[in-house]
Amino acid sequence: MLSIVIMAAGESRRFEGCKLLAHVSGVPMLHRTTMVARELVDSPTQISAVTGAWHEEIQQAQGKGEIVDVSLLYNPDWEQGLGNSIAYAVQQLPAETDQLLILLADQVAIKPAELENLLKAAEGSDIACAFYSGKRGVPAVFSRTMFPMLAQLSGDRGAKELLNRDDLKVTALPMNSAAIDIDTEDELQSFQGTIQV
Repeated sequence: MLSIVIMAAGESRRFEGCKLLAHVSGVPMLHRTTMVARELVDSPTQISAVTGAWHEEIQQAQGKGEIVDVSLLYNPDWEQGLGNSIAYAVQQLPAETDQLLILLADQVAIKPAELENLLKAAEGSDIACAFYSGKRGVPAVFSRTMFPMLAQLSGDRGAKELLNRDDLKVTALPMNSAAIDIDTEDELQSFQGTIQV
């Protein structure tokens, strides 16, 4: 079974507010990412978002129906960084999960077809990841054999070290859309209304 985890625990310090609820093409950013992920799975319960700094606000938005089809996983140690949040998410995965797709909530330009290609590339690999801006990064698909390593991550480096290890079979696909993310209000205004799912 494929499980999808959207990383949404950060403080959004440069945005000066909860960017996850800021509207992109008319819907909250986190909802938009969830809808892209929703194209890949049959059950909403297979999609989770790791929350942290803005958990209460996101939970309230979910209660109002502004964010749907995603389970919220609150990481009480979110301040320890992305690696810690990934490790927390892996420990919450359903037992039947054999593939994990990790997405960032603010990579607003990624299309479902690109994620489908990533899943196909993951067959026979330990990891399949995006390649953009001259480096490997998320989104990334991890096989079940990688879960113990992911569960040991800490700090703010995320899974980058795993993506670049020579002793693992890593397939990297060019994905220029993954280079686009929203960190500031100005960036949001630049992309507002220009990106279609």
